[in-house]
Parts: sequence; C-alpha cells; structure tokens
Amino acid sequence: MTHNLLQRLCILGALIATLAGSSASARELGIELDYATMRLATQSSLRLSRGDPGYGGQGVRVYGEVVPQVAVGAEWWSPEANGGNGGQWSQKLSSEAAIVDGVFRWPLLAWFQPRLRVGAGLAWHTLELEQNGAKFQGSQVTPLLLGTAGFELVVPRHYFQRPGRKAEFTLGMSFDVGWQHLFAADWKLDAQRALSPAMTQKPLDFGTAGLTGSLVRLALLVRF
Repeated sequence: MTHNLLQRLCILGALIATLAGSSASARELGIELDYATMRLATQSSLRLSRGDPGYGGQGVRVYGEVVPQVAVGAEWWSPEANGGNGGQWSQKLSSEAAIVDGVFRWPLLAWFQPRLRVGAGLAWHTLELEQNGAKFQGSQVTPLLLGTAGFELVVPRHYFQRPGRKAEFTLGMSFDVGWQHLFAADWKLDAQRALSPAMTQKPLDFGTAGLTGSLVRLALLVRF
C-alpha cells in the first residue's frame, strides 16, 4: 500500500509541476501527503471494524485555487481497520476512497490560516473474515460525505525567495478535525475456504453496516 501511495504521489507531483510551470499567471496549486483516521461512533461501524475503534490510513491530495481563498481538490485515501483475538477469529476491512472537496482558507496571518473543508466521494471496500478455520470475503462501494475545520501552518514565501525572482513554492502542514459518514451497505460475504474438502461453506450474511465517526487529519503540504 505504501509503494502504491508513493507512485501516486510521484504522478500527482509531476502533474502539479507541469501545471505550475505552464503559466506564470496560474493560481496557487498544491499537494498534501496526509494520514487521516476516524474514531468510529456507532455499533454498525464497530461491527465492520470488529471492535477496532480506529479506521485510518495514508492519503494524497492535490488542489488548485479557483478564486482567492477558495480551492477545489481531489484526494485518494487508503484506510483500513483490523479486529480479532489473534486466535479463533480475525477480521480486516480495507478501503480505497476517491474524494472531491472544497476548502475555504482565511489568511489571518502570513503563516497561519484557519480553514473549512467539505467533500464527497466514493469508497471501495473489501471485508475479510476468518472464524474457526472458515474464511469469507465481500466487497462494496459506498458514497461518503465529510466536513472538517482546521488550520494551515505555512512558511512565508519570502524565505524561499531568490534574488531577482519570486518564490516558486512554500512548505507547511495542515490539521483538520470533523465528521465523516460512509453510507451503509448490505454485506454478503462469499466463502473463500471450506472447513474440509467434503464440506461446502455457505455464504455469510453479515447484515447492513456503514461507517460513521469523527475524523482527524494531519498533512504535510507543498504549494506552488
């Protein structure tokens, strides 16, 4: 998963650099490398995570300013949750989410900017359950919605300025907290391994479950 994330980061970084260099009058562009985690808040959510209250992973986001202080972006996020007792049963939920968002930044200071973020997207999930030697797996696609508030800490651009030229980039970090909801789906898990060659394992009806909870996100950012 980390290798795939680095591949996406390289591709998106090359795209950002190309766009930034294509026009001297282009508005601000940026890229963020983040880790976001949800604190699951409902019984339905905890069933999907099998008691693991944390559901999180790495992500990469690119964005561009459309009008002063307002940017639109796209993020790819790869969260997962693991539960089990290490013996009789185990459960793993792995997801890949594509998110489109809008961010409003208030330039309170040159280095400190409060912000609001709202977004929507789709998440592709794979749920694996192993219990008493039987293994089951199922997949779902669900919509998601999020809303957060936070801030950005950035190094003022003049620190990267060279004589006779404007600074072409700056560095910083962002921190957001809020709420995220991944809509419920009806989970039916297919048998992946029977208890013995002579037995046919029936599919498992896991029931309806979604993911809801608080969201915390920390990111390193580069602006062009």
